[in-house]
Amino acid sequence: MVNLRVGSDLTPKERVIRARIKLLREKPFFGYALMHVKLVPKGKERGVRGPKIVYSEGFVKSLDDEELMAVLAHELLHYLLGHVRRTKEMKKNVRADEYFYHRRNIADDIVVNAILVRNGFKLPRPRLIVDGYEIKVRAGAILPTKDYSSGRLVVRLVDANGKKYEVWGPDEKSAEEVYWEIRDFVPEIGNDDEDTMYFSDDEGC
Repeated sequence: MVNLRVGSDLTPKERVIRARIKLLREKPFFGYALMHVKLVPKGKERGVRGPKIVYSEGFVKSLDDEELMAVLAHELLHYLLGHVRRTKEMKKNVRADEYFYHRRNIADDIVVNAILVRNGFKLPRPRLIVDGYEIKVRAGAILPTKDYSSGRLVVRLVDANGKKYEVWGPDEKSAEEVYWEIRDFVPEIGNDDEDTMYFSDDEGC
């Protein structure tokens, strides 16, 4: 049995373990599935084979407990939905331009975050890049909102060229369906070396 200290002196590794335990108690489906995925600190992933979630200790420290649970579930869903494999298959059958992987990642995140919102998770607040008067949302911070007149979820996006997109009912769609809705989306590409968390199955794309 893991003996976790109580209070704010928990290490990032202990907080990740505690988040997994809380998922088992509060969101059993996600918690049980997460038991089959290795949780590895960034820098120690070499030699760890199979499906794993690699986390930056600094990123873990930046999240509260509920946000940490949501981010773990986010990466888990990429695995459960087979997004790495499906992206590879999709690339074989489309004219993949320079933005294909960025656009596909955005579509994956839209679907995953919509599922999490429907299941009552608290996702981290969007991180905004302010460029003059224009606010651009990074792909990893895409969050659906609820349209109260229809009760449906909707994701509203603005790409790097200022073109607006609306994806309705993302929790009812596959990542492939969302991809085709945003097939002309031009992502904001920059030097984003921000430490976060990611899923890996050792296959890559």
